[in-house]
Amino acid sequence: MGLGIDCDSSCINHAQDILKDYTFVARYIAPTKNEPLTKEEAVHLSIYGLFVVTVYQSGPSIPSKYTYEQGVIDGQTAAEVAVSIGIPPGKPIYFVIDCDISASQAIQYLQGVENRIAEYRIGVYASGAILFAVRKNLGIYFLWLAGATGWPQYEEFKNSGYASLIQIEENVQMFGLNVDINQSNNNAGGWQIIT
Repeated sequence: MGLGIDCDSSCINHAQDILKDYTFVARYIAPTKNEPLTKEEAVHLSIYGLFVVTVYQSGPSIPSKYTYEQGVIDGQTAAEVAVSIGIPPGKPIYFVIDCDISASQAIQYLQGVENRIAEYRIGVYASGAILFAVRKNLGIYFLWLAGATGWPQYEEFKNSGYASLIQIEENVQMFGLNVDINQSNNNAGGWQIIT
């Protein structure tokens, strides 16, 4: 997929502009987001030839949130929303771990997600240390390295060849949107809805 953006605002009015330099858009599906991905937006992005990468983040990233019980809730909600949008089964949903928690805590949270994710695969956005751990202990291979270069094992994971996505630039203003720029290994689980 090459280069793409992640954004928590609707990109429906910017698909043509995005396509000039990027091949995918990572969009949030959590109902708690201000502008979560809709089926209409997914269809529109797909018509323009952009791939969509699915991201789930419920509320602010605080360490106490990452429990097995919250993982069950997030997995169930993500699966229900994914079905309603029409995300193809088997595609990953990247669950955001956007704070520095222990690998064991991340694993417990993701085991809860796994309990309810249904026909979708788990992806993880996190630090290098967490990504190494979930790959080894849970067999998760859709791994998105956060752009927080000071987090544990950033460089090691970046150079490992395991990353499906790497966030390479944060808080970029384009088309009136605040976006992050990401590099894909061309196997990050992007999808399209072709009608």
